[in-house]
Amino acid sequence: MKWKWAALGFAAVLIVIVVLADRHQLPPFLYAIYNFPGGDKAGHFILMGMMAFLANLALRARTVKIFSRDILLGSLIVTALVALEELSQNFFPGRTPALDDFAASLAGILVLGWLAKWLVKTTG
Repeated sequence: MKWKWAALGFAAVLIVIVVLADRHQLPPFLYAIYNFPGGDKAGHFILMGMMAFLANLALRARTVKIFSRDILLGSLIVTALVALEELSQNFFPGRTPALDDFAASLAGILVLGWLAKWLVKTTG
């Protein structure tokens, strides 16, 4: 139950970040955190990876079959939402969807999603 609350809380934080970014109202300290080469990509990896990590823990690493492959449900949900958010940037002036941002998000989703699966498997 604690992982569900953690996942919901983290999702709420991400929603606030996205809304603020869409309105160009992100606080300066958020820009400062990622103010290094590749910082934006690191942010995508960490934030979306952490969301997938928490979602997969909340769902106890449940999987769905897609083309005969087991796919983590939490990672699938986060990937779909990240894709929608990246595409939605087309509708906000000053925001630009970027394939490299999406790729960094996917990498985080895959790596930290796998970590959640491993934790569920090893800790029961």
